[in-house]
Amino acid sequence: MQTISTVGENFSKPVTVLVAGSREDDNARRVHMVLDDLHTAFGINYLIEGGEIGAACFASQWARSHEVPCITVPLAKLKYGNGCYPRRDLKMLSYKPDIVVAFPGTSSYMLNRAKAAPVILIEVDP
Repeated sequence: MQTISTVGENFSKPVTVLVAGSREDDNARRVHMVLDDLHTAFGINYLIEGGEIGAACFASQWARSHEVPCITVPLAKLKYGNGCYPRRDLKMLSYKPDIVVAFPGTSSYMLNRAKAAPVILIEVDP
C-alpha cells in the first residue's frame, strides 16, 4: 500500500487527486489532513470528487478553502438507477488523476478500477 511518504518518489509536479469514500464518512478532519499533507508534499492542481455528502463533501470544502479547482462528478441516478455508481466512478477516473485517495467506505468497484488504472492508490485507514 502506498503512503504519502512513498508517493513522493513518483512526482515532481502538482498532482490531480481523486477522492473516494463513503457518504457516511463523518471525519472531515481526516479528509482535510490527508489533502493538506498531499498539497504540502506535491501541490494539488485539481481535485475530483463525486458530489455526495461525506468524504466528497469534505474534499470539496477543502478545495474551496485552498483555491484548488474541483471537478464534481454527480450521480445520474434518475437516468441509470443503481448503475449510476460505477458509471460515476469510471467518469471520475476518465479525468486521469495521478492519485486516488480511498477513504474508508470506498466501494470495491472503485478500488478495483483504481488498482487497474495507471494511478497511485492511497488507502486511508479508518
